[in-house]
Amino acid sequence: SGGLLEEFDDRLPFMLTEGQIAVSEEIMAELGRTRPMQRLLQGEVGSGKTLVALRAMLAVVDAGGQAALLAPTEVLAAQHYQTITRMLGDLSGGGTLDAPEHATGVVLITGSTSASRRREATLHAASGTAGIVIGTHALLSADVQFADLGLVVVDEQHRFGVEQRAALSAKADPRPHVLVMTATPIPRSVAMTVFGDLETSTLREIPAGRADVSTVVVDTVQHPAWVQRVWQRVVEEVGRGRQAYVVCARISSAGPSGSETENLDSDSETTPAVAVEDLYAELSAGPLADLRVEMVHGQRTSEEKDAVMSRFAAGEVDVLVSTTVIEVGVDVSNASVMVIHDADRFGISQLHQL
Repeated sequence: SGGLLEEFDDRLPFMLTEGQIAVSEEIMAELGRTRPMQRLLQGEVGSGKTLVALRAMLAVVDAGGQAALLAPTEVLAAQHYQTITRMLGDLSGGGTLDAPEHATGVVLITGSTSASRRREATLHAASGTAGIVIGTHALLSADVQFADLGLVVVDEQHRFGVEQRAALSAKADPRPHVLVMTATPIPRSVAMTVFGDLETSTLREIPAGRADVSTVVVDTVQHPAWVQRVWQRVVEEVGRGRQAYVVCARISSAGPSGSETENLDSDSETTPAVAVEDLYAELSAGPLADLRVEMVHGQRTSEEKDAVMSRFAAGEVDVLVSTTVIEVGVDVSNASVMVIHDADRFGISQLHQL
């Protein structure tokens, strides 16, 4: 007590939900054991998983260890870095002259980090001055070492293999605690099969003040005229200063399906799914011609994808036409509507994730 976690809790401008308190207590109890924690934390987008994980990281820093947060994409890693440094405020300024007594360092390491910044960040990680190290797969590379890695947090676990999770854990001896997070509700039977080595915690509440999500199904076969209304709704939302996603099941109509994720039904040959490239061209020249429309899909380079996602997050793009590459959470709170084309081509967990 009396450390970084307590100071952070005292500054929180809101109350934790009952679920966050209960899950935090479970995690804190396991962090206190000599056996490494192996826990899966699942909860809706917006249920406060990041805050629970951050409190666990701060507890480890208080105990003299370090925490690593592994994210699947550079955009998401950068978002976690911004969120955590914003929540911590001057408590993330460890090593600076005017930092509070309990402050720790927070660094970001990704594939596109410049050589000089990467050297500086890896030095802080290796020396222990950075209590929290956030990054992508770049954290798995040989030049990233830790002084005393006590906790590994993996965001959107289903985007990583077991070996990748283990590779980060192998950077510490004794083995660090592991907390993996996902927003996809995983049935207990699947959790036991895929994550049999993990205990499971679930956040069931959404913090107060969040609006409900309404879902509308548009039958394009029986009511083709309704499709125009769909694009009208997108224009209306953008007119209010909001942004929109349009999601398709395949990349191009040329050659094989080209989809990143296809759950094709038996009618797939007669009614091919709408492709990102075709819909992008159609919308740009037609109903959304006056809006800033861009597209992103898995066949574009990582640099192109990250650049488009960054522009969308910054509000420089009104409508983003994409495949399910946007499935793993990029927090664009200004986006208020999503159109999912050929929704029957996706699985339940994908639709939920979207």
